[in-house]
Amino acid sequence: MDIRGLEHSDVKRGVLVLVFGKIVWSADTDLIAALQDDGVIAKFTFGPRALNTKVLAFAWNVPKDAATAQAQREALSKHASIESCEAFAIDLEKVFVDDDGKPQNFLDGGELTLAFARRAPDRIMDAMPYLRAPQRADWFMDNLAAIASDTSDAKSRAAIYDAIAQMPIPPKSNKHYKTYVASLAAGAEAFRAAKDAKGAQRLEEKLALFGKKK
Repeated sequence: MDIRGLEHSDVKRGVLVLVFGKIVWSADTDLIAALQDDGVIAKFTFGPRALNTKVLAFAWNVPKDAATAQAQREALSKHASIESCEAFAIDLEKVFVDDDGKPQNFLDGGELTLAFARRAPDRIMDAMPYLRAPQRADWFMDNLAAIASDTSDAKSRAAIYDAIAQMPIPPKSNKHYKTYVASLAAGAEAFRAAKDAKGAQRLEEKLALFGKKK
């Protein structure tokens, strides 16, 4: 199993992203219980969720020393259904919410990306690879743009719009096409406000391909 980022830290809580080889329609309660018993993920009362994802993210008990980190890696390696995992020493638990804003104990890949946008926009590009099939990236484009629009800090706002700019360009017939183009313009403006001329120029050049000016 490919395990990345699982190291000890002074941070108490982080996020653990599990990638499965097959689509998860309903979370494996035995797997969750085992990881909780091994101290890898936070304890919570399980409630069923209808899913359609290969990615699940949980609140992670960040190990305090190398021995505990190794024990967690060994605990994860026992589960053949997990293809890979990545740990981030970033506490996102307060923004563990679904598409409707309802609090959840674990997230799918799209919800994880939105959590990064809300809590750690400077690290959002780390989450973008988990916005994957069977979910289409553009399903979350409007939500990301809305979060960016509500973000007061120009640098953080630019980071979110920049993440949208890295997504596949929706066809003109797709309702998200206008969101994508508008995000390029808003992102360039945010980069200018953050005094990042290179970032602004990069998005302005991309925007020009659509016959638009900043």
